[in-house]
Amino acid sequence: MRPPLCFLLPLAALLLTACNTPASLALREELKADAQWPSVKAFAQAELRKQEGSLSWSFALSEEDNNSLVPVEKDGDIWTVVAAADYPDNRYGLVVDIRLREDGTILAYQNRLKRQMEEAD
Repeated sequence: MRPPLCFLLPLAALLLTACNTPASLALREELKADAQWPSVKAFAQAELRKQEGSLSWSFALSEEDNNSLVPVEKDGDIWTVVAAADYPDNRYGLVVDIRLREDGTILAYQNRLKRQMEEAD
């Protein structure tokens, strides 16, 4: 039996909020200042377009100063990036995790909402 979507959304919001500690925010700003971030961001946006069909679910992904696409980790040349739809368009809880190399090689792509729906079945 699939849990109602109204139970999944608060859980997703809690997870996103818990990730916004001062240390994690400082790390994100540090990663955004990395010289490789613009190219990593472009590769992540291209993969989002490919996997999701468009970026229309998050208009801010194309803006320079957005928080819809953020780097959360860098280990050598491997980046972890999170994309989230902007409110109010995020009513379905769309959050995507992407692991990729600086050369654009996609290592992992996970749409959290699709994964939650699959696990609920």
